Amino acid sequence: MLKLACFATVLLMTVITCPQLSAQSKLPAADRQRLMSYVNTYDGNKLLADPVVKPQLEHLLGPNLSHLIRNLDVRGPIGVSGGMLTISGNAPHAGLFENGFVGVSLYNGEVCAGILSRSRIDVYGKQPGYSQLPDAIRQWAVWIWAMLRLNGHAPPNLLIHPAH
Repeated sequence: MLKLACFATVLLMTVITCPQLSAQSKLPAADRQRLMSYVNTYDGNKLLADPVVKPQLEHLLGPNLSHLIRNLDVRGPIGVSGGMLTISGNAPHAGLFENGFVGVSLYNGEVCAGILSRSRIDVYGKQPGYSQLPDAIRQWAVWIWAMLRLNGHAPPNLLIHPAH
C-alpha cells in the first residue's frame, strides 16, 4: 500500500510540475485555430503581432526585439516544424550575417526566438539549456552554424550525382 501511495504522490507531482502534462498549459482552441491560419501565408507581421506571440517576444527579447524584427524583414512563408509555427528570415542585403527566427508552440503557445548577428547566435526562450530547446529552433541554429562554417561551399561529404 505504501508503494502505491508513493507512486501516486510522484505521479501527482509530475502532473503538477510538468507543463506538457498540465491542462492549464494547453493553448485554447480559438488561439490554436487563429495561429494555424497563418501557416503557408506571408502574414509574418500578423503572427509577430498576435496576442499570444507579441507579449512573449517583448518579455523574452526586451530591447533586442527591434533587432529580431529587422532580421526577419526578408522572409518566406510561415511553416510548421516539430509542432511549432516557424518564421525565419534575414535583414535586407545581409544574408547570412543578420538572421532571425521565431517559433510558436501549437501545443501551449510558448514562444522562442533566435538572432544571428556578428557570427553569434543568441537564443531566447524559457528553456535553460540546448537540450531542452524545441527541435525547430535547434534545427535553425545548426543550419545557421553550418552555413557560417561552410561559407558558401558544399559540405565535404556531399557527392552530387547529375542525371545523364
